[in-house]
Amino acid sequence: MSRELTRGFFYRLLNFSDYSAIAYAYTEDYGKLKFFIGKAFTKKGSISKVIPGEIDFFKKANSDLNKFYNFRVFPDYYHYIEIKPIYLRLIIIFEIIDMLYPLEMADSYLFKLLLNVKEKNYTKFSIYTIYYILKKSGIIFDFHYCCKCGQQLNDTLFLCDEGLLCPDCAIDFKIKKNIDNTDYKVIKILEDKNAFRFKDIDEDREFRLLEIFTAYIEMHTNKKIKSLSGLKIFR
Repeated sequence: MSRELTRGFFYRLLNFSDYSAIAYAYTEDYGKLKFFIGKAFTKKGSISKVIPGEIDFFKKANSDLNKFYNFRVFPDYYHYIEIKPIYLRLIIIFEIIDMLYPLEMADSYLFKLLLNVKEKNYTKFSIYTIYYILKKSGIIFDFHYCCKCGQQLNDTLFLCDEGLLCPDCAIDFKIKKNIDNTDYKVIKILEDKNAFRFKDIDEDREFRLLEIFTAYIEMHTNKKIKSLSGLKIFR
């Protein structure tokens, strides 16, 4: 048991009683953590979500519920909550992190990604970050070969409950998302982050890919990604 300081994001607050909350944060040093915050829903003790800062807390050895002391927001990141397209994408990504990452699984590269979203790159940020989370979690689909017949996938493929299927195999299953030629090219280039850096992604293509990735995650977890609807309305 020890008092700690770490950089992190609060992304979820659950009402506990009166003004207190059970809070979830994604941190640089410890990954996902849970906290008890006694005055989370008061003006003085309110917690800013989806913006990085320094978390001062007491880490308990015999419980996954840590004691919160203070959260100091980093002013250079206020654009995370002031620019709505960035805020909405971060909400989606934190919901996915909450679904796929267990408590206390630190990931320094993911944390670095979360600190580098800007107004000029948010469409690429969302796609690449979700792809990375899927790969890190070990559930990324095989987009090279049909999950049923094993033949190499080309320009047209379909996301079904069984995975990514070629047109011939897909006719026997319920299709959740069709993946067109451009979708497929973008997904393949994600394997090479240096090449992806020079790829332009407009918001329409980004949203198609977000729908594909989130549909796949929902199939894997049997849970609905609710925050995607907020981005859909905003568009």
